[in-house]
Amino acid sequence: MTACCCCRYVRRRAREGFHEAAAVKDASELAKLWEAAQQQLAVVRRQSVVYGLYSRRHKHAMVGAEVGRLGLSD
Repeated sequence: MTACCCCRYVRRRAREGFHEAAAVKDASELAKLWEAAQQQLAVVRRQSVVYGLYSRRHKHAMVGAEVGRLGLSD
């Protein structure tokens, strides 16, 4: 899953969550929804860190070596 897909997912879930909770008026129920949203946000932040650690920002070294060895252009 790429960062772009993650952003789309977060936006979609936030939008859906607001629509689902639009009719809730009870303060205790709103507090529960807020807590659940905070937990989901924490998960997304942790996933973002992990994706950032393991994403490929640069080509693998062997890909560049193979391209150069074969005389191909990058």
